[in-house]
Amino acid sequence: MGSGYRGTLEQLDTDSLDRVREVNLSRLVKEQVNAIETNVIYAVATKDLIEVEAQ
Repeated sequence: MGSGYRGTLEQLDTDSLDRVREVNLSRLVKEQVNAIETNVIYAVATKDLIEVEAQ
């Protein structure tokens, strides 16, 4: 999980975390969700090093 909720979930005890997971998964099944759009763009950028000549 890469959202801002990671820190919140990491603070839960095991039973609470399991309950949150089960409630969320149950809702997805009930609503017949088969895809989740995340609206994330991944990119890699590079920058060439340019030598500056001494004046």
